[in-house]
Amino acid sequence: MSKRSSKIMCCVFSCNNRYCNTEQNVKFYSFPSRPHEMDLKRRWIIAVNRKEADGTLWTPSKSSRICSEHFIGGCKSQNPASPAYVPSIFPECYKRESTGTDSLNRFKRLKKRTEIISQPDTSDPLEDSASILVTTKTDAQTQTDRNYDKESKFEFSCMVDGNNVSTQACISAFHALYAKPKCSSKLSGSDSPYEKRGFFGYSSISDESQLNVLAGVNTEIFNLFLNLLSDSTQRTISKENKLLIFLMKMKLALPFAALAVIFNVHRSTISRIFQSVLPTLAQATKNFVFWPSKDTVNATLPTVFKDNYPNCRAIIDCTEIKTEQPPEISQRVYMYSNYKSAYTAKVLIGIAPCGMVTFISKCYGGRASDSFITNDCGILKLIEPGDQIMADKGFPGIKTVLEESNAILVMPPFMNEGHLTPDQVDDTYNIASVRIHVERCIQRVKVYNILQKCPSELLHCIDDIVHMCCVMTNVQPPLISEDHC
Repeated sequence: MSKRSSKIMCCVFSCNNRYCNTEQNVKFYSFPSRPHEMDLKRRWIIAVNRKEADGTLWTPSKSSRICSEHFIGGCKSQNPASPAYVPSIFPECYKRESTGTDSLNRFKRLKKRTEIISQPDTSDPLEDSASILVTTKTDAQTQTDRNYDKESKFEFSCMVDGNNVSTQACISAFHALYAKPKCSSKLSGSDSPYEKRGFFGYSSISDESQLNVLAGVNTEIFNLFLNLLSDSTQRTISKENKLLIFLMKMKLALPFAALAVIFNVHRSTISRIFQSVLPTLAQATKNFVFWPSKDTVNATLPTVFKDNYPNCRAIIDCTEIKTEQPPEISQRVYMYSNYKSAYTAKVLIGIAPCGMVTFISKCYGGRASDSFITNDCGILKLIEPGDQIMADKGFPGIKTVLEESNAILVMPPFMNEGHLTPDQVDDTYNIASVRIHVERCIQRVKVYNILQKCPSELLHCIDDIVHMCCVMTNVQPPLISEDHC
């Protein structure tokens, strides 16, 4: 076998294998780098156990390679059940017990057993019946030993002494446990009966559409949020899975108990993860919702506003979020909404004409009126002279305050004696044609189902929840297309 000429070398400490001094049967693998393989990459890095100069765990580069001699059987496997899924054979300086041979033998035995079970039964039941009927005056004894030793094989013995027949079967419980239908993996292209099917966290997400369905964000935004989270010393759950748990709760509003089943951890662990990630991201993204300058608003003013409302600074509206019944009587008094006939939290949302969320008030009880929230939340202090603020008919109480600031409240006209003049009809149509954008923005915010009905245990952090929903709305594609800008 001819030698190979390349400077590629194995990254394992004290391993001298290079591409140029090994035969072709020795392969050099790069570390997993696909988005759904981040958990596998982390397991490889921990197995290699190299440290940087500052004591932190070594991070491989794109050119880092690990040779096949560190995998059981001399080749890596795409099967998570295989002992060769993660490198485990290292030099003596690692001081690890090598169980490669035993693990590989157990894996091969398991594979052989499942292949036997998956084969169809071609025996003729009539022939079996006939063979039983021809036996006369026979003493038959059977004994079954259900052995729970995982390494035991299926054994069957039969002894004949004249007309006396005795049989014995040894059936492993481990064998019975894995007697399952054969399935294949579309990701690896293998047809192994041991390829696990199911959800294993972030590593199971193979494309951006799956991430969007589960978390409501794309890969770019997921990585952005991931960089905003601090690294945790607890390695039971990876940082990627912690963020995925948080986003799945926000997008799908699954109960903590359901998420605990999906991620195979305790419910309290899921609750702690959510309530630790939420304030961290809310604090890190507090500048993602900001009040832009007048020049910025004018520079991004869509065409539909330029004709009739060129000085529009913001469109405001209140929305209500249903909640579970609060535990305290005083909370129930302030949170019951006659309009929704339910307990709600009400929040004021202001958007720029371009569709970006620029203001979020704190959450009030559903009993509070729109005018009270607007006067109390502080948005009117941000208004400058000459600004136009657009609202619906539920905000007549702020008109006086705006006039004192030389600002203009743009609101649909009220009917006089049940009728509108032709000019009022035109004004109503013009206002409605542009004010609809705040309704579209609120609809985007409420795509995150956690706002459909907030659990009572999360009422203390509902302000951060609304903030993160607005942040994820702002990082989506523009609400109004560039053709209208």
